[in-house]
Amino acid sequence: MTPTNETREVLIEQVTVLRAQLDASRRRYAEARRQLAEVHASHTFRLSSALKDRPMTFAKLMLACRLFAEILLPRSLRSSVSKDALRVDGVRPSPEVDRRAAGNAYVVRTPDAKLDNRPRVLHAIANVMTGGSSRLVVDLIEHMGDFYEQRVLTGFLPVPAAYDLLPVIEVREPVPVAAIDAVIASFRPDIIHVHYWGDIDEAWYASVFRAATAAKIPVIQNINTPVEPFPLAGARNVFVSRYVHRVFGGSDPLAQVIYPGSDLSLFSRQDGEVVPDDCVGMVYRLDRDKLNEESIECFIEIVKRRPNTRALIIGGGHFLGAYRARVAEEHLNDSFEFTGDVRYLDLPGFYKRLSVFVAPVWNESFGQVAPFAMSMSLPVVGYNVGAIPEIIDDKSLVAPRGDTKGLAQIAIGLLDDRLRRLEIGRSNHARVQTLFSIEAMIAKYRSLYSDVLSKKAMA
Repeated sequence: MTPTNETREVLIEQVTVLRAQLDASRRRYAEARRQLAEVHASHTFRLSSALKDRPMTFAKLMLACRLFAEILLPRSLRSSVSKDALRVDGVRPSPEVDRRAAGNAYVVRTPDAKLDNRPRVLHAIANVMTGGSSRLVVDLIEHMGDFYEQRVLTGFLPVPAAYDLLPVIEVREPVPVAAIDAVIASFRPDIIHVHYWGDIDEAWYASVFRAATAAKIPVIQNINTPVEPFPLAGARNVFVSRYVHRVFGGSDPLAQVIYPGSDLSLFSRQDGEVVPDDCVGMVYRLDRDKLNEESIECFIEIVKRRPNTRALIIGGGHFLGAYRARVAEEHLNDSFEFTGDVRYLDLPGFYKRLSVFVAPVWNESFGQVAPFAMSMSLPVVGYNVGAIPEIIDDKSLVAPRGDTKGLAQIAIGLLDDRLRRLEIGRSNHARVQTLFSIEAMIAKYRSLYSDVLSKKAMA
């Protein structure tokens, strides 16, 4: 039986995604090893200093015990030990000098409760590092905490923390099933909301699913990356895009798509603010999960054909050096600007310099940088891969996968036609508010939570 074109395309997508997952697994494993090594090195050095640089006192003994515990124990078991040892050692934790200052951690703002007995939601996520899944958890807490009491169960908290004032409990691997059972028994959640990506964290997630099944608690499973959901009967699966649902969702009749929402108030233009001409750019982490060596070529092609156009490459990562070298090889340094890593709050200023946002990705489950551009009234062009076509929703603005010259021509056509470019920008601004805003996303999750609780009550 000869596979259809649609089946062949799905198989190509799956193979491509599997390769990306392997690369991502290697990066996450290396990063976790690096962070753990830093923590252990820091505490080992402090323990050594405590033992040899001070006279033997009761305070010194308590400090050494605390540091030794921090090397061996999980965070959930060391917090009280640390506080007591700090007091004995004569050191006072200062609220002015905390993780926010040390690590630029985002401060989670939980709203006041509007119900006396709010339903309880336990979020389960393998790590709370920076990224879209962690941000989704924070958004749900900040925007739904008035009607739902929420806690976070995680397998790894980075040092320094990515989020401050997050109600989180850490249960590390190797996972003691009894520890997860104890968290569930203590919090007594009405819903367990799992933010799943499998991969090297598959064993941790499996323990959470086993505990949820044993406790007979309904599960919502978010699939925010290109991966098949964990096979759990009765789970309500939520996919980040129609693309991920189509390729990995199977025929689950209860599955639904909820697009990630963003606070778009930061990504907006003042009334009368002019959209500039002659500047193309992209905003990405310059790594293999979405980009490749060829992603810079469409910008080189655009600048070669339009010498007055500038290319703004926003972000740092693996390919930064290679992209710089490739531009230098073409003698186009004066037409390119590479920013390196940029703070989130500084991104709108760079978006305001663009005329066209280019998405030269080879893999994309969703990606919020394109909706940010749309909110800034910019047209977005890209390859016909992943979720890019459904974000853009205009076939004339996507090129076949890897067609560098075709993508460059689409961008050049918009640069040459200011009226069409501005019209697309206005349409994009309206589209992003309807589909990709934080308000649109929260409304769908409120409806989902309500539906799950109502079915639980009828069971």
